[in-house]
Amino acid sequence: MQASIAAPIVVDGSVWGVITASRTTRNDPFPLGAEHRLG
Repeated sequence: MQASIAAPIVVDGSVWGVITASRTTRNDPFPLGAEHRLG
């Protein structure tokens, strides 16, 4: 795994879980704003 980003899943003010996205290829960055789009 080369890189990962994550964001919490919040339901009614409580953390319910997490969503993640990972890259397995080098030199293939996440698009700009990817972290914001997850959250």
